[in-house]
Amino acid sequence: MAALGPTAAPVNLAARARSGQSSQGHAETRTDQTRPDLHLPPTSVKARAVLRRPAGLKSEDLYTSVREAFKDRSVLCSSHCWYFNIWKSSVFLKVFSCGLDLRRSVCPNLAGMLQLCKVTRSLFISNSRSACNDELIQQEAVTLCINVSKQQPFPSAKVTKLQIPVYDDPNEDLYSHFDRCADAIQKEANRGGRSVVYCKNGRSRSATICIAYLMKHRRLTLTEALQRVKTARHVIDPNPGFMAQLQRYEEELKKRRGES
Repeated sequence: MAALGPTAAPVNLAARARSGQSSQGHAETRTDQTRPDLHLPPTSVKARAVLRRPAGLKSEDLYTSVREAFKDRSVLCSSHCWYFNIWKSSVFLKVFSCGLDLRRSVCPNLAGMLQLCKVTRSLFISNSRSACNDELIQQEAVTLCINVSKQQPFPSAKVTKLQIPVYDDPNEDLYSHFDRCADAIQKEANRGGRSVVYCKNGRSRSATICIAYLMKHRRLTLTEALQRVKTARHVIDPNPGFMAQLQRYEEELKKRRGES
């Protein structure tokens, strides 16, 4: 993979944005003061080409441009590498300076190393690193943490904790935990609490539990529940064994409800 080449000296784009000027000298509106003190590191030729685009560029187009600029360096929305490269190339700050919060408007998980992804008003899905961040737990008012793993830790925050000790293995029995987890999430929601379900990467085990919850208590089909969770967190991908267990659970729920 090609490395970012050193070029011009770092530019304080955030400072320019505050004064109403873009990095090209044009008037520009800054609506996000998230990181006003951050300086831009040197950028590659590709990155600078993206930065020269008009300040009024739609976030979707900017997103496409960024992806194209780094397509040989990143796996979209599922890799530490992607987040790192966007940040180091300063394109992320360009998004802020244009008032286009790419993280929220295009791909909520792009910033997503430390993020709880909202599935419903009372349910989040995440990876272990984010779920164990006490600041995030407090910020989202989480009261129940469901840890779907054998090795990942719990946050130190004072919350109710439930561990489902399974590996991300198609042969693991997650089915037998569906009712317990779904009922715990619903019980927490009924009393005004919020739950986060997480595993190491927030892709397979945690997604499976969230889908099971939506199927049981929101009465969604497997297809609908899968799409709902995927909308919240784009990288989810239950392994084939867990998908088969969800299909079995869907049939079981139909029988309980007297549906054909």
